Amino acid sequence: MLKEWILHIKKRSHLFCSDEWKYRVSGNVADFSVEPQLLKKHREYRCAVITIGQILKELTIKIEKSGSGYHIQSFQNLEAPEIIASIRIVEQAEYSKDPFPVLEEEIFDYSGEEKLRSITKKYQFDIVQADQPLKMSLNLKSFENKSWYVMTSKHDNPFTWLNLGSWKTSMQSNGQVIPNGKSIFIFEFCSPEEWERIKLSFPVKDHLQAVIAIPD
Repeated sequence: MLKEWILHIKKRSHLFCSDEWKYRVSGNVADFSVEPQLLKKHREYRCAVITIGQILKELTIKIEKSGSGYHIQSFQNLEAPEIIASIRIVEQAEYSKDPFPVLEEEIFDYSGEEKLRSITKKYQFDIVQADQPLKMSLNLKSFENKSWYVMTSKHDNPFTWLNLGSWKTSMQSNGQVIPNGKSIFIFEFCSPEEWERIKLSFPVKDHLQAVIAIPD
């Protein structure tokens, strides 16, 4: 079951770094790691960890829907930073142990900005509305009538990036839309072009983690 779910998730286009992380399933346990050569490549390592965070959160949603529980253990050996996390299915849902925050169901019915601010606060990131970024090589029509937000964190480490991946999945739960059916655009600087595409016209004091655009 775990392997089928992971393969299904991996095929979806919203995941980055699909060739830079790997998994191993043994019974009811799935282990996730990154390629060892990424340890000296900050951007690639960060984005692989973000992707694993996305997958872990999607798996918890599928496991809960199946009526089971789960236990997540992240960064099990700090001396082996290529080992990111594992998830184990347990029989009883009440024994679930999830390092990510629990979200109230009503959050997913909020408007775009309400949903963004509520979920971001739960994940302990900071968010501020920003001036429209300077966009280079972007289709400007795709970003008309959008409000822009900058998301930052006090820390910038693998635990932060894993949390960022889970945040992204939570933002996109029930589809990559807000209630009016319009898309949320999330740039966490994992697409290779994004490093050159966006230049902020907003001063960032803490660690920049993502730029978000939502419909007005």
